[in-house]
Amino acid sequence: GIDFINTNSDGTTDNMKNIDLVVANTNTAGELWNAVWSQQNSKFTFNTGETGMQPTINRNGSSLWTANKMTPNPPNGNNAITLNGPDRAKIITAHKYIYSSNPVDIGPMYNPDGGPGFQAGANQTTRPTDPASAAYWDAVNGGLLNTNARTFRTTEDLRELLQRDARYGVDYDGSGTFAAADINQNVKVVVTENGNFAISNANEKSDIPANAINGVGQVTQTDPKNMSFNITAYTNKEGTVSKNDAFTAMFKSFDGPLVIGSQIKESEQFKLSAFSAGLEIYDSLGSKHTLEVQFVKQSTTQDGGNEWQMIIRVPE
Repeated sequence: GIDFINTNSDGTTDNMKNIDLVVANTNTAGELWNAVWSQQNSKFTFNTGETGMQPTINRNGSSLWTANKMTPNPPNGNNAITLNGPDRAKIITAHKYIYSSNPVDIGPMYNPDGGPGFQAGANQTTRPTDPASAAYWDAVNGGLLNTNARTFRTTEDLRELLQRDARYGVDYDGSGTFAAADINQNVKVVVTENGNFAISNANEKSDIPANAINGVGQVTQTDPKNMSFNITAYTNKEGTVSKNDAFTAMFKSFDGPLVIGSQIKESEQFKLSAFSAGLEIYDSLGSKHTLEVQFVKQSTTQDGGNEWQMIIRVPE
């Protein structure tokens, strides 16, 4: 076989991240064939049963490289063979995060670490109606295993998106499909009191509630996964999005492995915007005094504005 490896450490455009393999329908290498020996010509010829002289090999729009089922298995040289499955494999292990100055609603999601519990649907194959539980149901059934851009406005948006992807948005086993084995639910991303993003990967099993995984009516236990990070800037192929090297550098300390149970990785410190100015005033005796006025950005509002805190320091 052939091993395809992408560490996601090179390049800044979408086509340098993840693995997207498509087998052309004209491909002949590595596929199934009937081999027919010609005594007269002393050589083999190959076919897929078009003449009716040999068993039919029906690729069925798939390929031996990517099919997930072959009937019969193992093949019987006297019977027709049918492949079933896709003709492509997409291994998603990288995501892009884009800041927006407009309000962003990433929606609620059930968090097994605490808060409101998971509210299952009517049965084990029904998506919940509760929005937070429905988002969790989508996630544990592969809903985050895609290359859609993650858009954030606040540091809390970014923290939550990073945590969701680390838990439910990575093809950890490289199979090209999502399964319970790809869930890494005990990964935690927090923002420390000093303004650092911190990620931990506990060596603990996790439980997926009953009826959360489609068709599974009992609790499913999953194992923790070793992780590895490569932080790169993002640009688009059209050249209309340039690299944000400063923001990328803030997270470069995440680079490298984060094995289960190992130490916590932390980003550089994020700080709120602050400005200060000196104001000179004179008292009734004509003495000059300098006041320091400091403005510290507190938060952003839903309508796109900012809230600031003003501090006035008076000399003793």
